[in-house]
Amino acid sequence: MEKKEAKVCVMELENTSVVITDPGYLMKACNPGSVDGDDWENCQYGEKMDRLGFHSGFLTIRNGFGDGSWTVVNKKNGKKLGEIWADSGQTGIYLLEDAEKYNPDAPALHSTPEKSHGAIILRNFTGKICWSFREERREDPEYEKIMSILGKMGLTLKEAREMGMKVEEPDYDRWSFKYLIMQGIGTCDGEEIEFFVDFGKDFTDSETEE
Repeated sequence: MEKKEAKVCVMELENTSVVITDPGYLMKACNPGSVDGDDWENCQYGEKMDRLGFHSGFLTIRNGFGDGSWTVVNKKNGKKLGEIWADSGQTGIYLLEDAEKYNPDAPALHSTPEKSHGAIILRNFTGKICWSFREERREDPEYEKIMSILGKMGLTLKEAREMGMKVEEPDYDRWSFKYLIMQGIGTCDGEEIEFFVDFGKDFTDSETEE
């Protein structure tokens, strides 16, 4: 199983309040003023949040895992910063003022470290937040099954093919996964914070895996 990491982007913020959550948790139930009457469709399911008035400099990323929840802890003191939930397989970071202006009643905006509604809120954050992906390539189970059978028969792959047996190469594209990694360091309301979340490993609950 191969693993490697690739940087996606680094966000440098100064005295900025942000909310990190699945964009679906910020949605209004319905907006009659939008083109099709549904904000979730109008923003292309979180990919075009600027259509709802959010600054375009912030982003939504598929987490690679799917639906679940992840506990975020401040590594500086071991205290819980909150929980991030996902129901659309995505995680995004948005200006808190944009989210509050768009839908102040969203439960996610009332999340606290003690009682989460699917988001963590970093108030007056100064520092860096880095988003990257960790690629994990797993073994193709069908290929491994065939190789196991050949092993029991005492045949190598070369011998099996010389006998006319068709053995396909492992489908690495199908069994390759990219998991989002989020890490940040800086100060929040003057307190030093540092956090690291691997969305492929650090989940505390899940429904599906992509």
